[in-house]
Amino acid sequence: MNKKLLIIFDYLKELFPNPETELHYSTPFQLVVAVMLSAQATDLQVNKVTEKLFKKIQHSEDLLTMGLSKFEKAISSINYYKTKAKHIYATAKIIQNTEFRMQNKNYKDGIPDTIEELVKLPGIGIKTAKLIAHCVYGQLHIAVDTHIHRVANRL
Repeated sequence: MNKKLLIIFDYLKELFPNPETELHYSTPFQLVVAVMLSAQATDLQVNKVTEKLFKKIQHSEDLLTMGLSKFEKAISSINYYKTKAKHIYATAKIIQNTEFRMQNKNYKDGIPDTIEELVKLPGIGIKTAKLIAHCVYGQLHIAVDTHIHRVANRL
């Protein structure tokens, strides 16, 4: 990693020694669900929805057992819930795929550990991937939206 970036990360670690997301979750899969739901929604609203939801869903197989229509209904108070439900459900199917699991045994809860692999999953963009990689695997990433990223690059 670039020396300047390491200095910035060291400084940020000094300012914020234990950065955490505002989203509530217990398992890596729950984090994926919460982060995907949080696009165009507040963390407060997502936490309200996931408080009940995560009693039933801890891992991808739980979501598949629940079924897409029940999942849609459970997240219906979130913006763009139908699209998000389809993406999250498709991601759960990929994670549960036997071949995928065999190739990626070391993944926590079936969640990929690289940005490149994460963005291949339906509904996961670069910001979501960075947040997941940071929270699940402790990787050094700063997850910001495209506007902040563009301004930061210009500065």
